[in-house]
Amino acid sequence: MKKTGLQTAKILFTAVIVILFTAAFTNKNNKPKENMANVCLEITGKIKFDKAADDNIYRVDLIHYNTVIKSIYSKNKSTFRFLLEKNAYYTIRVSKEGYASKMVSICTVINDKKKADVFCKFHFDTNLMKEVEAMELDKEALDFPVALISYDARKGVFFNSEKYTANIKKQLYSTSTANR
Repeated sequence: MKKTGLQTAKILFTAVIVILFTAAFTNKNNKPKENMANVCLEITGKIKFDKAADDNIYRVDLIHYNTVIKSIYSKNKSTFRFLLEKNAYYTIRVSKEGYASKMVSICTVINDKKKADVFCKFHFDTNLMKEVEAMELDKEALDFPVALISYDARKGVFFNSEKYTANIKKQLYSTSTANR
């Protein structure tokens, strides 16, 4: 029996639908799931650009022991989010072409055995400085994170070391020209 063009089209259409559904379910089932038992910190952030920026898309890298483990691209004022496991060291690096990168260092070590099941949230906002403007700053200080975030067992929260951030800002804007 000879098949008509319409019958062939129906068979092809059905085959394509079956393949699409199979691919969708296969990818869904193979997706790695985050181990929520070890997650202790949900960190979110928002990067703000001035209105003069050509395009407001920036890159955010999550670095774990000097290896980029996740990269995302986000837009101006959009919030990014990472789930961090306890007892580790992370760095979040925010970058954009034509701008000086910024880093935030996070220590998720929790030394309190009574609080082994800690889960906290931490949010930060920052902006990026154009490379031209950053050339006026201390070059060595630019290589350091702008913030250190760690767990305070007494308060049961993650916090930013304001003393460290103040020292970095002081170093960045120092009038010393030795490193320029």
